[in-house]
Amino acid sequence: MLQINKLLILFACIFSIYAHVLLVLFLFSIPFSTISLVILLLMTLSGIAFSFGLGVVSQLYSPNQSIRVQWLSVMNQQLAYQANIAEPEICILNTVGINAFALDSIFGRGYVLLHGHILSSLTQDEIEAVLAHEICHIAKGHASILTFVQGMTVGVTMPIALLLNVCLGIFTRFRHFRRRLIKLNSLILFLSFPITSLFIMLVTRQWEYEADHCAAGIVGKQQYLQVLRCLHGSFFQHPNLLSRSSWLPGNANVLSQWLKRPVSRLSHPSLAQRIKALQ
Repeated sequence: MLQINKLLILFACIFSIYAHVLLVLFLFSIPFSTISLVILLLMTLSGIAFSFGLGVVSQLYSPNQSIRVQWLSVMNQQLAYQANIAEPEICILNTVGINAFALDSIFGRGYVLLHGHILSSLTQDEIEAVLAHEICHIAKGHASILTFVQGMTVGVTMPIALLLNVCLGIFTRFRHFRRRLIKLNSLILFLSFPITSLFIMLVTRQWEYEADHCAAGIVGKQQYLQVLRCLHGSFFQHPNLLSRSSWLPGNANVLSQWLKRPVSRLSHPSLAQRIKALQ
């Protein structure tokens, strides 16, 4: 049943992306022809290539591919074994905040990306719960679907985001170029494929509950619940290229907070909801 649900969601996303492209072609009075089929084929091949090239993709988020903490490496091995998946590679992001997310290929090894502050701000038990949660996203196929869908659209959105980022970089001396590129890409993606983005946001709510139950089964229900109770604010958010919250401003002004709130609740349940579901 899990594999069937995974395939149904993947096909729904692909169909939605195709529908967006065909709608744009129709609006520009371009008849459905060989050119249209070539565009759809290229987008599908882009998703496959994106999944195959995760090592290169992960460099966009973090140039550091090595695990320098021995106990974290051992923990990663043990959790991957319990989840019955190949050991994912851990990348440490050079960004502020406490966050984590997963990338995965439908063909091979996955990646877990941890924000650097996690190692200095959380205990080992809390880090274990965070890592287990992301590994469960890989084990259940959530991360592979998101990665494939992002790969299908990146050929459309990334060139536009790169051009805009270069223009902005002229005025900002190219500071935070990589981080701004990811945010611009997610903005363009949300505007270009709104139905797909909203569908993914709704699906990820259920995925969070599934990953919580899976992680609780690995590290222990009481330990996992205790970790959820200790964590404050928005956690386990996925700053993937489909996440609208990833491109909103990071400052604490009222407008920014108001804009972030409904999106976060749409794509991810609150901690209180997740604790209640797990209990």
